[in-house]
Amino acid sequence: MYVFVLWFHSLFRWAVLNRPVVCPLSRLPRIPASDRFSQKHDEAVRHWTATLAHIQLTVGFYLYLISPFVRPTFQALNPPGYTEGTFFGLIHITCMLAAVVMITIGSARAKRKVFQPR
Repeated sequence: MYVFVLWFHSLFRWAVLNRPVVCPLSRLPRIPASDRFSQKHDEAVRHWTATLAHIQLTVGFYLYLISPFVRPTFQALNPPGYTEGTFFGLIHITCMLAAVVMITIGSARAKRKVFQPR
């Protein structure tokens, strides 16, 4: 089970990393026609970007709980130096949680913002 979830998490990251690039690029052909963000396509892109990030975060939390690299880090009182457990147990989860929080805040602000034409 761990191997399949790890494989899914590793493969799914490309979908999550692709979305912040696709969001602005999908808007380029329509910029001259309309300055409004509230079109259905733009809302769908914004929504799916946040949804994919949340799915990735959920799978990552599950891996965090069952990972053979993280468990020994927290079982030892004083882990010796920088290990894979240190990276996955502290650094990776902190940075990825911050990234998903920023995506969520950006998505929520974009959803509530009313853009006026120039």
